Amino acid sequence: MDSNTASTHANRLNQLGKQTLELRRDWLSFSEEDEKLVLEIGDLLSANIDLLIDDMYAHFLSFPQARQFFPNEQILLRAQAAQKQYFLRLTKGNFNEDYVAERLTVGHTHYRIGLDPGWYLGAYSRVLTWLRMLVHQHYGADVDRSIRCISALTRLVFFDMSLAIEAYCIAKEMAVVQYTESQTQASEYARSLIEASLDPLVTISADGKITDVNEATIKVTGIERDKLLGTDFLDYFTEPGKAREGYQEVFAKGFVTDYPLAIRHKDGRVTNVLYNASVYKDADGNVLGVFAAARDVTAQKQASEYARSLIEASLDPLVTISADGKITDVNEATIKVTGIAREKLLGTDFLDYFTEPGKAREGYQEVFAKGFVTDYPLAIRHKGGRVTNVLYNASVYKDASGNVLGVFAAARDVTAQKQAAEYSRSLLAQKQDEAQVAEQRVKELERLADLERFQKLTVGRELKMIELKKEIEELKRLQAPQAEDGI
Repeated sequence: MDSNTASTHANRLNQLGKQTLELRRDWLSFSEEDEKLVLEIGDLLSANIDLLIDDMYAHFLSFPQARQFFPNEQILLRAQAAQKQYFLRLTKGNFNEDYVAERLTVGHTHYRIGLDPGWYLGAYSRVLTWLRMLVHQHYGADVDRSIRCISALTRLVFFDMSLAIEAYCIAKEMAVVQYTESQTQASEYARSLIEASLDPLVTISADGKITDVNEATIKVTGIERDKLLGTDFLDYFTEPGKAREGYQEVFAKGFVTDYPLAIRHKDGRVTNVLYNASVYKDADGNVLGVFAAARDVTAQKQASEYARSLIEASLDPLVTISADGKITDVNEATIKVTGIAREKLLGTDFLDYFTEPGKAREGYQEVFAKGFVTDYPLAIRHKGGRVTNVLYNASVYKDASGNVLGVFAAARDVTAQKQAAEYSRSLLAQKQDEAQVAEQRVKELERLADLERFQKLTVGRELKMIELKKEIEELKRLQAPQAEDGI
């Protein structure tokens, strides 16, 4: 219940309390003398209240329909305690506006928990029977006193019952008013949402006729609302047959999501859309028709076609792979490098086209672990046996919520580079061999030079020894005559 309805409800209950107090007391002839008589049996009721409550609820709970209001013992105990205070209040006097307000609250509570008035009217009747018996036993021979007390108590109970039923009726009436207002507000709110939508929205009857449209539908078709209503839903698409299949699928499954169609404007312009639709039902669950919303994806389709043209223009093999390793899309370069047609590649295992599937699996797993790989070396095997050496660069791709959908991978053909590298390595090896030979020659020449120097040094030393020896011999010869002359 909203704040305005709750305020109106409270005001009505308050007004009822003020207006009813004297009017109904007079109508029931409930006098000050009656108040005294009711007060007189207050102690009697207090002394026997527990027995009264036990009898009342034993009878009440004998009905299966009544037991549903007390699903557990705690709720039952709270209800019994409240009922006890309610009955004790009957004999406390002061039947003023506060008393009326309390009784009205009880009636509203009965409505709120779904307790039909017949249940508590029956309970009142049983309580009155029980109280009459108690009062008669108490007064014994004073029959007149007993009858007057019971009469006063009966009028007060009827007063209570009228208030409770009045409050129940007010609550029921206010609920109907509130429901009507809420339905009107909901309808207006729903209409404002429908009209505020930029997406074309339409409701379609079970026989395929348009029953309602929003402004966006009018714009996308170029046709006024009154001319659209009652016409065939299929008439506004470039492929009526495909539109019929989608419509039938909604009835078969209960919904369709992202169903591609193209709406034709009366001037010939075409808008590509994705339809999301579901059936709508009445209160009994009977299907009344279909509610369909179309999202304009013309720009996305153009962007997709542009992206596709870029992918196909690439000389590098490009491939998208699902989370379970299956190929979901390829470009022409992939078809050429494998020699396999697109439709035969799609849905197959990505690993099957490499000379080293295990190494390909490791690279694929690395993409999921890190989010990407760069220059990952692999070799693609053509169905004819030819091998293409490639370096893969790959990264995960995600949906709008950030969930990983799979991997996008691009392979750069490095066969020529690998051959050039191998040729360079062979030349380098050859040069290294030649360098080793030259170095060996240099070392040999150096050894020869050392030998020559050593030989020259040795020969020169021998020659010097010979010359020295000759000089010594010559000196000896020259000294010999001198020695003879001295003798």
